[in-house]
Amino acid sequence: MRDLPVNFRRLVFFHHQSAREAAGVLGVSEHAVGAWIGGRREPTTKNLLRIADVYAVDPSKLAGDPYVFALLLAAPDRMRRAEEQIAKARRERLKVVEDE
Repeated sequence: MRDLPVNFRRLVFFHHQSAREAAGVLGVSEHAVGAWIGGRREPTTKNLLRIADVYAVDPSKLAGDPYVFALLLAAPDRMRRAEEQIAKARRERLKVVEDE
């Protein structure tokens, strides 16, 4: 999954998020997101599936060819679905924090 850091960085950047914001939406630490973006660590399968779910992307594409992934990001319909998923994940995360 050598292309995962490039694609994940592109995904976070494309949604105008910082590592802190992405971490909050995904429910992981900012350090973990930084390590994934920097290529120092790979997300677990569970976290990879969470990233794919939250950002509405195919997990195999997330770990695939960066050129194909960039084209995927440019699709307007996919972007709308991704923004809806991110908003939903943010609401769920806030609800969990409020319940604690």
